[in-house]
Amino acid sequence: MPENDRDGRIEAILDFVHQHPQSLAARTIVRRLAGGEYLPEVDGVGLLAEKLAAADEETLTGFYYLVK
Repeated sequence: MPENDRDGRIEAILDFVHQHPQSLAARTIVRRLAGGEYLPEVDGVGLLAEKLAAADEETLTGFYYLVK
């Protein structure tokens, strides 16, 4: 179950952000993690994946529940 699996939660967040890039949830996640530096066309999943991997558990869990 992804709720208990860090990698699964990261994957779910990345999938959501790339499927719904203009949603308020996706824009909030991107802004919190990467500031204005993240450009999906240029960065792909690399930068966002790095930032999510480095995020603390509380932040990651919050983002997961935001997209689920």
